Amino acid sequence: MNKLQPYIILLAAKIGVVFLLLLLETCCATFAREGDNKAVLIEDVLTNSAARLILSTPNTLEATVRLEFKKLQNAETSIAVPADIIVSERLLRKELLTVKAKDAGSWNFQFNYRFKIGLRSEKSTIDFVYSLPYSSSQKFAVSQGACGKYTHLKGSQNENAVDFRMPEGTRILASRPGFVVSLRDDSKSGGPTKEFAERENLVVIKHEDGTYASYAHLKHKGVLVTLGQSVVAGTPIGLSGSTGWATEPHLHFMVYRVIDSSKIESLPFRMNTSKGILGALKEGETY
Repeated sequence: MNKLQPYIILLAAKIGVVFLLLLLETCCATFAREGDNKAVLIEDVLTNSAARLILSTPNTLEATVRLEFKKLQNAETSIAVPADIIVSERLLRKELLTVKAKDAGSWNFQFNYRFKIGLRSEKSTIDFVYSLPYSSSQKFAVSQGACGKYTHLKGSQNENAVDFRMPEGTRILASRPGFVVSLRDDSKSGGPTKEFAERENLVVIKHEDGTYASYAHLKHKGVLVTLGQSVVAGTPIGLSGSTGWATEPHLHFMVYRVIDSSKIESLPFRMNTSKGILGALKEGETY
């Protein structure tokens, strides 16, 4: 036997023990949020002894977020959880918290999160008259009005939304002054069932009273504004399409306020149409 061989064997054994100890210290992390809405992203960056949770909102300026842990096994967080997070600017890889092992041995955690675009508001009045979200030289039929039987059910978060049936590529205009707080235009997917709901392209505009307007189902690469851009009524903001939960090209228009990270309230609104100022646009009617 070579004189060095016993030392090599001993060193290999020690390395093996260290490797085993590292395995015992490892962490398994999972998150439970499902869906394709990437307006808010929380990811974990793992090491053997700690994990950092990182928040990014690449296409969103305002959001109300709730972060929860379903499991913390031999682990602790650097801040109290669950945590309510208010996003009021575009964030790129902001550290929210760290998770680390309490004691020696294996540790793991599981987290989930939910969010709504926008900040909480108490506003619920209809004291503003909106313009039609397309050129006055055009007329389109309402395919689904408030309390519609398909996706605008009474009591739902889309209760007071209005769908305008229109050809794909129709230019969409802002209905009220404000600024762009969220947008998406990378989706190519749309379909007739609920699993498509978070695949819609859209523009969300915040108004001076704290309410928001969502212009949804825009076509792929059909956003004409930038994040943070100020708009006035009549500013071109996008091109209609059928992305998301949609069976045909149309515009889904909704005014809403944020209640919390899991709920918004769609608000009734008045709109200046070719038939006058109306408080309700009727399904099947053309405006």
